[in-house]
Amino acid sequence: PNLTGPIQPAIAKLKGLKFLRLSWTNLSGSVPDFLSQLKNLTFLDLSFNNLTGTIPSSLSQLPNLNALHLDRNKLTGHIPKSLRQFIGNVPDLYLSHNQLSGNIPSSFAQMDFTSIDLSRNKLEGDASVIFGLNKTTQIVDLSRNLLD
Repeated sequence: PNLTGPIQPAIAKLKGLKFLRLSWTNLSGSVPDFLSQLKNLTFLDLSFNNLTGTIPSSLSQLPNLNALHLDRNKLTGHIPKSLRQFIGNVPDLYLSHNQLSGNIPSSFAQMDFTSIDLSRNKLEGDASVIFGLNKTTQIVDLSRNLLD
């Protein structure tokens, strides 16, 4: 049986949790702010669900995060500018197949992603902020957006 409904607040009690994969379930509701309390989290995968609303800026407060998978949901709004302020490493960022809009944050110019997938959204504007000198980025997918 799949999980259904919103992500439950009790998960925030798992202070030592390092790996959280809740993909391919029937989760709905928003991505909760309380996930930012899981300071040991290195991997967060909430992909292939029915999550709605915006991406909480509080996720940038996860100091050990190496990968953030929010792809294939129904997330809307802009990519939070606060994601430029990750306390620790810059995580691999997977936000594809949502309904995200607006520009790619200009602050991404200072970030060195290993992998970034923003494909199949409604993003607009200049994507050149992803590219630059001295970046070690290996995988970039910006396809099927409204980019210049």
